Amino acid sequence: MLFIYMAMLDSEDEKETFAQIYNTYSQPMYQIAYAVLQDVQEAEDAVQISFEKIILHIDKFLDTPCSKMRSLIVIIVRNTAVDLMRKRRSIPMDFEDEAVQTALDLTACDEDRMNREMLVHAIGQLKEKYASALELKYWHGFTEREIAAFLNISEKAANSRLVRGRVMLRKLLEQEANQFDK
Repeated sequence: MLFIYMAMLDSEDEKETFAQIYNTYSQPMYQIAYAVLQDVQEAEDAVQISFEKIILHIDKFLDTPCSKMRSLIVIIVRNTAVDLMRKRRSIPMDFEDEAVQTALDLTACDEDRMNREMLVHAIGQLKEKYASALELKYWHGFTEREIAAFLNISEKAANSRLVRGRVMLRKLLEQEANQFDK
């Protein structure tokens, strides 16, 4: 399968980056997809679709540091699996899965890490559609147009999710700060 994907790429840098992603993350991607879908065939479909999305946005991965690569891939496969689940089953799913949240944890110095953990926790409390948009925008530097294409929504919807997500996130962080001050 790797050979087929590689044929879709142009430059050697793209091929090398994709091969590294494929070899490193194909198994964890399957595990995440299976955790969401609970079906072998659907999980395999989600992984394949996720790789196709990665190929379409391979330029973003060329510049992504390793510390952020995993979280970006987790977002892709998780959202793809959710999309498949909604299309095929129409059953809502709660994503408080500890394994997925752990995968989103980024390394940093202690103080930054504590702030990051607080932010990750707050974002984890948001609805998935807002959390994904915020993660793509602020952790991975996607533009609103790229977020829209990535999530298969309009640019207006992407902008709306970002605005609403920031408002909700600000309220959550203010509530946490108020509880901390008490």
